[in-house]
Amino acid sequence: MNNINLVTKTPFFEIVLILDDFASLDDIVRSYPYIESKIKGERPPLLPHETCLKKVRKIMMGITSSMSYMQLAILQIKRRYNAKYYSEKGYTAYDFYRYHYSSFCHSITTIHDLYFKLLVELCDINIGSKRMIQWNKLRDALNANGENDIVELIEHYYSVIQEHEQKRNKVSHEGLLSSKMLDNYHLTIIWSSLHTKPLTADDMHEYIEGTKANKYLLAKTKKAFIGELNTLLTVTIGSTQKLFELLLPKLIQKMSPKFLESHSNEFIELNKDSLNRFVLSKHRE
Repeated sequence: MNNINLVTKTPFFEIVLILDDFASLDDIVRSYPYIESKIKGERPPLLPHETCLKKVRKIMMGITSSMSYMQLAILQIKRRYNAKYYSEKGYTAYDFYRYHYSSFCHSITTIHDLYFKLLVELCDINIGSKRMIQWNKLRDALNANGENDIVELIEHYYSVIQEHEQKRNKVSHEGLLSSKMLDNYHLTIIWSSLHTKPLTADDMHEYIEGTKANKYLLAKTKKAFIGELNTLLTVTIGSTQKLFELLLPKLIQKMSPKFLESHSNEFIELNKDSLNRFVLSKHRE
């Protein structure tokens, strides 16, 4: 089983959560006079590092949430299909697997988009709209800043998920979704349903429903399909870990020295390895 905790235990993930919690406390304290006096007017604005932390945290949680959906889709496809239960509701095995594969493709595409948003937020890049980020513009801006490692990482990740991301676009815009292994599984069932007459010498025994060969073929196809999805989740987890590692110094650079200084004693008391190595050590330089 792929372990999403490998992402949540990264220094980047831990540091964002801790710093954002302290930044939120600062904002609450700063807001008390406004709340108590009930003076009409605008709420005190967030400081730049507070805004950054909240955006990064939201993006970060979106990435891990999408990974959980990928994992859930795999588990659903892996479980034993209850033919009676779904047939009574008008669904076939193919419908069942298509639905969860579609969910998987949507999640992997969402993660790719969130990578872009995270890069724009932390790499001081201005490419216009942050809602519709085009990779060509983002790549050019990253290359101009010498971020070759990040560009290489994103392009490698896309090369792995490209086929599945394109399928997500097809199912969203055209209602079409297919997978070579998924279709093979479905075609096996079609062959089985066609061969209802008694066996003859010309029949393809491996496609006869209920035969040992047919059950083996279905199990083999399903296992290969699940293996492909597990590989994609593994690559996603590894790519996210690496991206967080590359972006951690940029996150710390965006933190206000005054903010870090004001909470340095509390950071020391927490005695978290990630804070000691990447935040306190950097602040003391």
